[in-house]
Amino acid sequence: MAASLRPLKEGILKEWLRGKNRDTIAHENGLSTGTVSNIVKEWKEEIGSLSADQLREFAVTLRNVGISPLQCGQGFRILNILCDLGFSEDNIEMFALDVCKMCKNIGLQPDKMHCTLKN
Repeated sequence: MAASLRPLKEGILKEWLRGKNRDTIAHENGLSTGTVSNIVKEWKEEIGSLSADQLREFAVTLRNVGISPLQCGQGFRILNILCDLGFSEDNIEMFALDVCKMCKNIGLQPDKMHCTLKN
């Protein structure tokens, strides 16, 4: 990729990964839809078409549910910790709700809780 075109191509890819359609990207950048399609196609070929589509779908899903990649990563980390402690994915939500109810019943607010888990 020519150095002078790199920022334009990177911007196009970022917008595409955020879920914008190629017509909008083309219009906003003064390009043809074919040019946008070719930029995306070249990038897909560099990393593998299936991976590019999965990345885009993931980015769109995160945006639609209103969470950041960092929040998604934090949630995944918490899920793994609870699974390592013996919880199944099916009962984690119920466990969290039960803990919150019990804490509320005894007047313990979330910002006052601190625990250390030792393995």
